[in-house]
Amino acid sequence: MSEQDDFVTIRPRQVVLSHREESEAPPAEPRSQHSNQRFIYLGLGILLALGLWVFVFLPDQVSMVSRTPSRTALPDATDLADPMPATDRQPAGGAAPPPFQQLQTDRERERAQDTLSSFVTLQIKLDDEMHVEQWSAERFTAAQELANEGDELFTRGQFDAAITRYNDGIVALEGLVNDGEAKFAAALAEGIAALAALDAGAARVAFDEAALIYPDHPDVLNGLARAASLPEVLDKLDLAVELRTQGDIEGARATYRAIRSLDPATPGIDEALSELDALVEELKFQRFLSEGYAALNERRFSAARKAFNAALGMRPGNQPALAGLAQVDQASTLSRIDALRGKAQRHETAEQWVDAKASYEQVLAIAGSLKFARDGRARAATRARLDEQLATTIREPQLLSSDERFNTAVTLYQRATQVPAPGPRLTEQLDQLEAILGYAAEHVPVTLVSDNATEITVFQVGFLGTLERRQLSLRPGRYVIKGSRNGYRDLRLEIDVEPDMAPVDVRCRERL
Repeated sequence: MSEQDDFVTIRPRQVVLSHREESEAPPAEPRSQHSNQRFIYLGLGILLALGLWVFVFLPDQVSMVSRTPSRTALPDATDLADPMPATDRQPAGGAAPPPFQQLQTDRERERAQDTLSSFVTLQIKLDDEMHVEQWSAERFTAAQELANEGDELFTRGQFDAAITRYNDGIVALEGLVNDGEAKFAAALAEGIAALAALDAGAARVAFDEAALIYPDHPDVLNGLARAASLPEVLDKLDLAVELRTQGDIEGARATYRAIRSLDPATPGIDEALSELDALVEELKFQRFLSEGYAALNERRFSAARKAFNAALGMRPGNQPALAGLAQVDQASTLSRIDALRGKAQRHETAEQWVDAKASYEQVLAIAGSLKFARDGRARAATRARLDEQLATTIREPQLLSSDERFNTAVTLYQRATQVPAPGPRLTEQLDQLEAILGYAAEHVPVTLVSDNATEITVFQVGFLGTLERRQLSLRPGRYVIKGSRNGYRDLRLEIDVEPDMAPVDVRCRERL
């Protein structure tokens, strides 16, 4: 039965106002007299009903207060009935108490029951929720004794005195509740403070004290768990500090993470991890910068550019990284120019003038204002033309048969000798051309024979007409001779003039 079920609503029992049957009704009287009698009977009936309710039915609705050592139950209606015999409850002379007085008594009884109900509520809270027997059993027992005294007074009908005792018990229980709550709050605060101070022993003692009052409280359970893991947390904290001191940042960070898994509320754990995370990021950023500048110094421009871009990925707009990229671009450009300049110079040294000219043009494509590249391109172009002319003259010495070509070759030779510090190729070309020119300068006797009918023309010399035999003095080289005769197909000969050559027969033999 619940606490509220202990209270029984008391309702008056319906009572027959008259015991007379209708058949026994008195004979009719005059109207005025009959009306007066009706009022008299009605009053008597009401008084009789109140009397029956007070003395017969009301006592059955009251219960006695149960006396238990641990918890006081609300009294049952039958227990609160006056223990005196029915005859003893009647006032002297056998008359029932006046209705108003009876109503006052009922109201005092209800007040006493309500007061007792408040006491029981506090008693249940202390007994079931706050486990008062664990931390203040004597005071709790003393408060229950006050309630028991109230029960004694209640059963004797001394309701005001019972209420006073019940109220005394309530005050005592409220004091216990307040003290218990204060003890719990203080122990909980002490435990939390001990955890913050990393004092496992003090934390365990404080939370054990709080557990006497509220053993299942979440803060108590959490505090006891944290206190149990605190020794391991302390060991790992020492390890993390040692690892960081040794420079093992990753190891320290892993250890702090393990601490957070054991006890996320460990003081300073989040700050330590944030600091290490920031340090790891800073070291990573600085490593990218260092790698970038090291690669730049070693002229590994691709690696330097990659490192500086990685640094900018972490910190966009970072000035050292941007400056590094600018230096990479500048240095790589200069390096490219230097490489092309060196290549051009190597081509010049090897007298590969066409390739040298191409290298200088590549430099000018990068930086068109560079003087060394402009001068180098002009120099290489001049030497390339000279080299080609020399090579052609040497390759075809027979072309020097004409005075014009011979004179041109002589001029070419003279110009080539003006080149300062000629290389092996030019020196060799000059030697070859000099020999060719020396050979071509000496005229060689050449004998032409014919039939006195063929008209002969030597292109480098001129028209000779018909002849039977004629000797010419010619430069060594290639000559073209044409023969013409009426009725015959023209003749065209190419001869290479050289010393001690046999006579050349020039005549048209094929008739048309």
